[in-house]
Amino acid sequence: MRPIAPPIRWALSTCRARSSCRVRCASDRTIGHRGLPAAMPFLTKERGRMDKIAALIAKDEIRALSGAYMRGLDRRDADLMAGVFWPDSTTDYGFFQGSGPEFVTFAQAMLTQHLGNLHLLGQINIDLDGAQAYGEVYYFAWHRIMDGEAPTDLIIAGRYADRYEQRDGVWKIAHRSELIDWVRSDPASDHYLGRITGALLGGHGEADRTSQRAWLAKA
Repeated sequence: MRPIAPPIRWALSTCRARSSCRVRCASDRTIGHRGLPAAMPFLTKERGRMDKIAALIAKDEIRALSGAYMRGLDRRDADLMAGVFWPDSTTDYGFFQGSGPEFVTFAQAMLTQHLGNLHLLGQINIDLDGAQAYGEVYYFAWHRIMDGEAPTDLIIAGRYADRYEQRDGVWKIAHRSELIDWVRSDPASDHYLGRITGALLGGHGEADRTSQRAWLAKA
């Protein structure tokens, strides 16, 4: 075994004598009493970088909740829509207050009276706070309804005020309130669409082409 180099032996013996010492070793690195570098700024930078990555992942997972919620509405997919809420979640839509799962049942029943729906997401502002997060989700929603015997387009623009919770590594909605900013209704006026030969139209459930991917794989 090679003998310990004099500078290192001197550093170790000095450290034993003074538990709080800091000396220069042969490699010219500052040594603490445990033989570790006294300052490791690269670890601090790496920790900060990992924190930023974790925040980006959390926000992406939270945004995906609203995407699934809207798809659940438009495709009338109750299971998909219910999956974004915790079972003990709460909601307040003004005209409805109840748990998240209860609202899904209510909304899906109401949508069966509509001829069509399309929900678009706008900006989504998310504020992370540990295992909780708060969100403001902008949306624009089109509904084709019957006003008496007249097909009517009902358009609603507003925001969702959300609180999210992460449980066992999974983010879901713990509370959702709906804030309506404006509404308008007009007689349906897209008769031209019915005259387009071969147009691929959206539908509900399995009637919508996006419910199956086999045709996309062969396209």
